[in-house]
Amino acid sequence: MKIMKYLAVAFLALTPMASYAEDAPKPKVVNVSKTDFVVPVQKIEGAENPVDLGEVIFLNVSKLDKVPENFVSSTVEWKVFDKGVEKKFFKTTDGTGIFFGSGVVKRKITVFASVSYLYVVKDGDKFVEAAVKSVFLTATVEIGGKEPDPVDPVDPDPTFPDGTYKLASKAYKLGEKVAKEHRKGGEYLGKSFTGQASKIASGQELVTAADIKKVLEETTAANRKALTDNSVSVAAWDAYFVALQDEIYELYSSGKLKSKNDFATAWREIGEGLSKVK
Repeated sequence: MKIMKYLAVAFLALTPMASYAEDAPKPKVVNVSKTDFVVPVQKIEGAENPVDLGEVIFLNVSKLDKVPENFVSSTVEWKVFDKGVEKKFFKTTDGTGIFFGSGVVKRKITVFASVSYLYVVKDGDKFVEAAVKSVFLTATVEIGGKEPDPVDPVDPDPTFPDGTYKLASKAYKLGEKVAKEHRKGGEYLGKSFTGQASKIASGQELVTAADIKKVLEETTAANRKALTDNSVSVAAWDAYFVALQDEIYELYSSGKLKSKNDFATAWREIGEGLSKVK
């Protein structure tokens, strides 16, 4: 974490004692009390209640109730840990909030926010002192407070083989959470993933991070095209891909996705699950 350091600057003019007349004006001293650096009380909002499976989690630092004296600005650095492993997330534009997918497994996620407050003291237009005060906020997000809505027994969930990564079932269940009027996109995305799987399998081996990045970028582009070409809202599927990304990242970080065959297999499983979304 990048930590900002500020040095208070003080100026003192030294003059030989003999040069002062007894009635000469004494140098002005500005006293800075501790109250100049009052640290606001803030908290992480959005973790008060359990989050349902397959949802997008939004967290933010609460707004200042009162702006402290000499306060200039603040910055927030976030860390998210899922079962002890650092988790990827997306930041809001101003950095005061984050969001990420909850996934489809019940668990608890720990979130830390380091908030740094910058203070500047002036005497009129003259700079006197600057300081930074930091606080650490923490919250625990409970995932799985509510089970997904049961499927109509007249039209039960399809069954999928476990496969290598069990992604077909997960891809299907996440797809069923998309608004019903946009679920037809599952058919087109299923074909997109299956097509990309064939392309990956017949392509070069994935040796570097750049190779994997290229696969992900090409898959994203193909998926967006599949939706837009068939007049399906891309935004309606955004939450789906945030949640799916977490599943893929977990497999990658645990070393289960390495070679082109690994990625091709994972993409085929996802395609199979998406093709059943209605």
